[in-house]
Amino acid sequence: NAYGVLFLSENLMGPLLGYRDSYNELVITLTPGANVNDVADALEDVLDRYGVQRVLKRDDIMSYKLMEEELNQVNAMAQVLPTLFMSVAALIIYIVLSRTVKNDKMSIGIMKSLGYSNRQILAHYIQFSLIIGLAGGLLGVLTGTWISGFYVQLYVQYMNIPLLRTRIIPESYLLALVITLVFCVVAGLAGARRVIGIHPADAMRPEPPSDGHRLLIERV
Repeated sequence: NAYGVLFLSENLMGPLLGYRDSYNELVITLTPGANVNDVADALEDVLDRYGVQRVLKRDDIMSYKLMEEELNQVNAMAQVLPTLFMSVAALIIYIVLSRTVKNDKMSIGIMKSLGYSNRQILAHYIQFSLIIGLAGGLLGVLTGTWISGFYVQLYVQYMNIPLLRTRIIPESYLLALVITLVFCVVAGLAGARRVIGIHPADAMRPEPPSDGHRLLIERV
């Protein structure tokens, strides 16, 4: 069996098939704020005498639904994953700084005896969390920009989107850096807050051993 594809002009095919000045599909773009249902009802009333079969809204198109669902999943991941990673990073910063302050107890006591205030010593330890937050935020911005371009190319390739490109929004980058720094600073404050309760005289003494007790698993 053999077949072929023949292309003819619209001016020739219309009279041959009896569909002069007829169209099988119309695509209408609405202005912002227009009511989609009202426009669809009006189109059905006006085009009914011309043999219109169905008026499809954008939400009724399967390809649009699939694309919208995909974007909703990406949006959910964009909210959950950064929060999870920053929470883990804040926990690590808290543990590291709390142990650092505990190990530097004698040095902190000497600094206080020399006249350094709690605010100065606390600012010294918070600098570590600030550096970590700034470095991590910049690395995340650069990595996220590269990954976003990769995702855009995937959408263009697999969903046949004609025009889609990555656009850099400075406000989003600034917001990401601010949120990262806030997480790190709060974790640093929580981890280094023991600085306030350290007295110079008590800092020279070795720390007493903690009270021992049986764990729950041992009682069971």
